[in-house]
Amino acid sequence: MKVKFLIPIFAIFLISFLVSGCMQEEEAAKSVEFETLSIGYNSNIVDPSHYVVKGQDRLEEVLDKINGNKVMEINFDKNMVVAVFQGQQPTGGFEIKIREIIETDDNLNVYIEESKPGPSDIVTQALSSPYHIVKLEKIEKEVEFINE
Repeated sequence: MKVKFLIPIFAIFLISFLVSGCMQEEEAAKSVEFETLSIGYNSNIVDPSHYVVKGQDRLEEVLDKINGNKVMEINFDKNMVVAVFQGQQPTGGFEIKIREIIETDDNLNVYIEESKPGPSDIVTQALSSPYHIVKLEKIEKEVEFINE
């Protein structure tokens, strides 16, 4: 009789423990606001790459890799820059963009969305190399890039 009584109590305890654990994990991750500094389709980057920039000199190095680069002054005491490059593509119609940035307890997750033209799409017959550069509040955590 006591065992039948304890099983429902144990089940309720277990369910409440699991639900509270899931809720705490959701609270630990938060969306980070960012501002697009530059987005385009023609850079000099041949290979896919990602950059985390925390200084003006490094920013100028990254911007030198983009055709028609513009000098941007960023307050790196308060901000940082993240740049993603899709690499050289055989035609137009390719795109890369930072969809979302999420801060967790351990790191900063940068979610990247890449697209390519479909087989019946009409595209320019020229090489392209898409990129997206954003500015966000400086966060001293390891940055992880996640392709979706």
